[in-house]
Amino acid sequence: MKKRVLVVDDDSLFRKFLLRGLERLGWNVVEAENGEEGLEKLREGGFDAVISDLNMPGKISGLELLIQARNQNVPRLILITADSLSPEEMSILSIHGISLLEKPFTFQQLLYLIP
Repeated sequence: MKKRVLVVDDDSLFRKFLLRGLERLGWNVVEAENGEEGLEKLREGGFDAVISDLNMPGKISGLELLIQARNQNVPRLILITADSLSPEEMSILSIHGISLLEKPFTFQQLLYLIP
């Protein structure tokens, strides 16, 4: 059975980049363009990983979405951002076992976090 990953990012080109690369590796990719849509898809369950941008339009940030995913026992959580994180945000990542990828990153760096 294919592993399922949820990719959440408001940049459609970046989402497509991740989608194509992960599908080539055999992942079943579900995509969402903001935190609210991501949370709706997350409720479907059955995800092996969630990759989310930090800052997106709407009320739910990528970090909040990943915390919800942790509460649903999703094993791999990856936050992507081009912004610097505060010490408090870094602490939250650590507490919830969320990996951080800073933009720009290579697909190889992503593969290290999502085998």
